[in-house]
Amino acid sequence: MTRRADIWALALVASGTLLVCGAVAAWNFALIADEYGIREGGLPFTILLGLGVAAFMVSLPGFFATRSRARAPRN
Repeated sequence: MTRRADIWALALVASGTLLVCGAVAAWNFALIADEYGIREGGLPFTILLGLGVAAFMVSLPGFFATRSRARAPRN
């Protein structure tokens, strides 16, 4: 892999981690908020999840755009 592809692979892994952590944090907050009747205060968890989604949507096409594909031999 080239250096550019390595950077996109790292961005993809980092954004995937942010996406999963944000989803878990938002899910846990939703469970606790439902249990204790909390109506506000979930914005930090929603922002974390939103950043994860946005970063993943940017890094996934960038990762696949830098992948090298072997061409089939022509006869």
